Amino acid sequence: MGGESALRATSEDELQLAIEFQEAAHAAGVPTPEVRRTIDGRLFAKVEGRPVSVFEWVDLRAPATDLDPALVGAAVAAIHRVAVRSVGQFDPWHHERVGADRWDELIEQLRKERAPFTGRLAGLRDELVALESWIEPPEMLQMCHRDLWADNVLGTANGGICIIDWEDSGAADPNQELACVLFEFARSDPSRAWDLIDAYTDAGGPGALDRRGNFSMLIAQLGHVTEIAAADWLKPKLRSPGRSDSAAWIAEVLDEPHTRGLLDSLLRAIRCDPPSENVCDNRRGMSDRDKAGYRGLKGNREGIGALRAASRMAQRGVTTTSESPVDPSGTCIHSSCRLLGGVIVGS
Repeated sequence: MGGESALRATSEDELQLAIEFQEAAHAAGVPTPEVRRTIDGRLFAKVEGRPVSVFEWVDLRAPATDLDPALVGAAVAAIHRVAVRSVGQFDPWHHERVGADRWDELIEQLRKERAPFTGRLAGLRDELVALESWIEPPEMLQMCHRDLWADNVLGTANGGICIIDWEDSGAADPNQELACVLFEFARSDPSRAWDLIDAYTDAGGPGALDRRGNFSMLIAQLGHVTEIAAADWLKPKLRSPGRSDSAAWIAEVLDEPHTRGLLDSLLRAIRCDPPSENVCDNRRGMSDRDKAGYRGLKGNREGIGALRAASRMAQRGVTTTSESPVDPSGTCIHSSCRLLGGVIVGS
């Protein structure tokens, strides 16, 4: 496929909102294809009665989760800083549980039909149910992309990245979207996790991750993906016309499951619990005064975690008294951590 433009069709209302968001994001510096308006200035045209949008052509690489985490973090921060006239609807897909009963029903049906992945899904069933207990309501809603997986955050021929497919944009919690991105592009690598979050924070991203509930959107989305892929295997649909398509789709979750252990390890990584005590000394986002505060805590992992949590509070404009203790959820509880005029120092 080639040329200077890419064509995409969807419903008119969804398209209007999505293109407005993408256009605003491009204007704000987000690496995404430029919207090509019609000659009379409209965001889309009608082709055989259907709304069609046109975008700048960009040469893209194949999907990969090993993109530069700093580029990814900065791009997501730029998206989260974009303000638009409407945030759209809050879709249940991004926050509702599948539920234990539905998992049990699906596994029983798959077992009867001898689905080849039944054993693996059954083995993951308790983990999926336990993860759903982490789901919590969003803290804040704003316009988000809501589909920032490796299929839509792609490398470019010039070494950059490009974010595509904005059709699912709508209301979401930026904290929860950031958690999805962290999982997708860091997985089990604490260094990548830290680089991504540091870049996001340095670029002014409004989100922050400090507890398990931040993974709510991730858990809901991947739960529904797994549920639908299993259901499509039982009764093929247009999106998965053959059982091999459904099996490949569900394998994306089964091959690298989002377990509680893995998600907890990501939280520990971004709270400065590094594999090496020297990792924290070299973070790009720390000011000199922050680094001085860190050095006063070096060797004390609990204190370092408190320092990072308080730093995120300061960048969000939240302050505490010197008596207030900062835990991973954002409340200062450690005697070595203080917020003085919005700056973190070691006591």
